[in-house]
Amino acid sequence: MPRRRGFLVGGTLFQIVLAAITALVAEAIVLRLRKQSVASHLQDYSALLTGLLLAVSIPPLAPWWMVVLGTGFAIIIAKQLYGGLGQNPFNPAMIGYVVLLISFPVQMTSWLPPYEIAATTPDMLDTLRMIFTGHTASGGDMTLLRIGIDGISQATPLDTF
Repeated sequence: MPRRRGFLVGGTLFQIVLAAITALVAEAIVLRLRKQSVASHLQDYSALLTGLLLAVSIPPLAPWWMVVLGTGFAIIIAKQLYGGLGQNPFNPAMIGYVVLLISFPVQMTSWLPPYEIAATTPDMLDTLRMIFTGHTASGGDMTLLRIGIDGISQATPLDTF
């Protein structure tokens, strides 16, 4: 029976939806505070694109709050604080990514090994549990999921012996 690839599709798809909703809500709130037309500004889909770019650049099993935090920072600080679309000196999605990378380096660099060499692969339900609680149904976490070739040969475990 072939193993399922739920973490590839499910985790990333959930991150995209969550980032898109967060980006649209954050942009609408800031536009309302600035007394600008919310509908006309949201129709350019730049907030949606920012959420999409950030969501596909983070690990599929990153906690949900990191997606919300990074997307909110990207829209509110990196985009709207500079005046909105076209006024920002840097790509807001990548500013959000850098903020997450600096603030949470372990979570941002905890990718699963390639599917072909993974010892275990979470299904869709385990993927959502990892995103919301940090553990699978059986109590495993990212360390358990990375066991395999990379789990033994990466630098950090070798330092513990």
